Parts: sequence; structure tokens; C-alpha cells
Amino acid sequence: MKRKALFMPALTPLTVVMIILPKKEYPYHRWYTQNATFRKLSDHGYNFIAKHRPAMFKLTKMMFGSDPLNFRPYWLMYILGIIGLFFVVFQ
Repeated sequence: MKRKALFMPALTPLTVVMIILPKKEYPYHRWYTQNATFRKLSDHGYNFIAKHRPAMFKLTKMMFGSDPLNFRPYWLMYILGIIGLFFVVFQ
């Protein structure tokens, strides 16, 4: 009889912090509940990413690499390349 593996959710940095510091108050939650402008901006940003999920996934893979366990900051190389290009063009 084959045993089924249990589902274990991935531990993100936020969940690790919430596990370690469960009673700590997080300022973003207070901002969201008490500030209408922050709430609207947060909701708009969330909805934008939710509606464009495939494009955001491709952008994330392009910026950080396709292997989440082997983080590669490609975005830094892109920024340095753009700065170098501007330096060459506008010098």
C-alpha cells in the first residue's frame, strides 16, 4: 500500500516571521485597516498583478531566475546594463 505524501505549504519569509513573532503587530496591517489611500493602492496593485498573472510570472522568472531554491539576481545585471548603455550613449 502506497502512502500519500502530506501537503506542506512553502515557508515564505513572511510566514517564518509570523511563526517566530506571532504576537507582534505588523504596521502594514494597521495601515491597511486605518488608511483608505493605502488600502486603495494595495487593492489596485493586487488586482493588477492578479489580472496579469502570466506576464508577472514571466517577469519574475526573468528577474530572479526560474529556480526559487537557487536565487539569482538577474535584475541587478539588467540595471547595470541599462546604466552602462546610458553612460555610453550620453557620454
